[in-house]
Amino acid sequence: MANSLMKPTVSASDPYTLYHHLLVLFCEEGGNILAGHKSQPAEITQLLTEAAQRLKFKGAAGKDLLIAATGKPKTPQILLVGIGKAAELDADVLRNAGAQAARQARRVGAERVGLVFPARTLAKGGAEGAARALGEGFLLGLYSFRKFKTGEEPTDAGSKVRELFAYPATGSAKEKAGWQQALALAASLARAVNLARDLSNAPANEMTPSKMAEEAQRIARLGGISCKILGREEMRKERMGGVLAVSQGTDTPPKFIVLEYKGAKKKSDPPVVVVGKGITFDTGGISLKPAAGMEEMKHDMSGAAAVIGLFDVLRDLKPKVNVIGLAPCTENMPSGKAYRPGDVVVTRSGKTVEILNTDAEGRMILCDALDYAKKYEPKCIIDLATLTGACVIALGHAAAGLMTNNENLKNALVAAADASGDRAWPLPLYKEYSEAVKSEIADLKNTGGRDAGALTGGAFLKEFVDKKTPWVHLDIAGTAWLTKPSGYFGKGATGYGVRLLAEYLKSVSK
Repeated sequence: MANSLMKPTVSASDPYTLYHHLLVLFCEEGGNILAGHKSQPAEITQLLTEAAQRLKFKGAAGKDLLIAATGKPKTPQILLVGIGKAAELDADVLRNAGAQAARQARRVGAERVGLVFPARTLAKGGAEGAARALGEGFLLGLYSFRKFKTGEEPTDAGSKVRELFAYPATGSAKEKAGWQQALALAASLARAVNLARDLSNAPANEMTPSKMAEEAQRIARLGGISCKILGREEMRKERMGGVLAVSQGTDTPPKFIVLEYKGAKKKSDPPVVVVGKGITFDTGGISLKPAAGMEEMKHDMSGAAAVIGLFDVLRDLKPKVNVIGLAPCTENMPSGKAYRPGDVVVTRSGKTVEILNTDAEGRMILCDALDYAKKYEPKCIIDLATLTGACVIALGHAAAGLMTNNENLKNALVAAADASGDRAWPLPLYKEYSEAVKSEIADLKNTGGRDAGALTGGAFLKEFVDKKTPWVHLDIAGTAWLTKPSGYFGKGATGYGVRLLAEYLKSVSK
């Protein structure tokens, strides 16, 4: 597991007078890669320049150069990391550079790492925005899920880095304070994202609905958050027919998690409600999935993991807005008690749903959560769900699919997605998609068929939201986990949604 609690320290000291196991210099691509690093001792400048020329390191993004210790008492191993051309810099380039540094720190077994920044502004967010992006990338790139590994950890386990120092270009008191704040935010976000990754990466025999509920309660005990857990009996009283139908086939008790944060000046202000799908393992139920790849279905609770991760960061972020988190959690298993194709389920809203495919279970638990959200008279509702393979076909792993009934909320979420790195792309909800989920024997059917599967899934959920309530559905099936490393994420869970939601709440904070 990652050093998610490690807090970076900003130092105004000369990095070359202190000892590190690894000192990282971020270099722009251009004629002189050390142009932004003017404070090195002359012998260090000569060493780096000669090594870069000899090995043809030019500062291109994605490239790095590790240089052995110089023999000077205080001089560490030095890593040059390219960040590309200044005109092409953005936050994601910097996050990737930070992660690249983290991977090398893991490889060399560094415990004390220093990050040295060029003097000029690096991104649209200014120097502090660049510091946040690099720090975020480093801490996300350091992540490694090794809870179930026995014996000695290999050198790339990510657990050896104990101290992280950042050195601003000028070292002024104002700059130091700004960078400390930026890196503290990066550390809080990385901690919360890595928590969500831990929850999602854990095997389903450990990360049960009850364990998810325990994690939510643990976060609440840290302060500023209340937590309520509904069990099967409470769900019956709430008439949550969708959740109860999906949970029929499992002996593992379902849980409905309710988290509450009061940050607005008026505790009665309408809250932002975030809803996360929490299928802790999805076999498909009676409509059984193929065996190949089914192990990945431990990640089908990534939406709920993002909600819990978000509440972990709220205690640091402290947005001035009320937030409710809802996470219906259950397994979807086949058994003699399981719900069947052809069944008709009465949901909490009173609407009836004909079950055509028990593997379209996520929308069945979300529809009850969306209806439950109405009791809060919300400012808006945002749901996150690994809902459809169709969204992966449409957008791959680069962005989540975003569907909505409100243009202003869409624009705000897209802006937050772009700023946070959790990208999302708008998809339409034409009336034809709503027609596709109408049933001949019930109000709705739980699948509209193969055509436009992500969109008919969104259209189904739309039926359980008041038209007057702004709502966004994020289909995160392609972004919640990766089958191979990409950018600042390794193979496995990404914690998608934590940074996006945090960025959005910052933007609406009063």
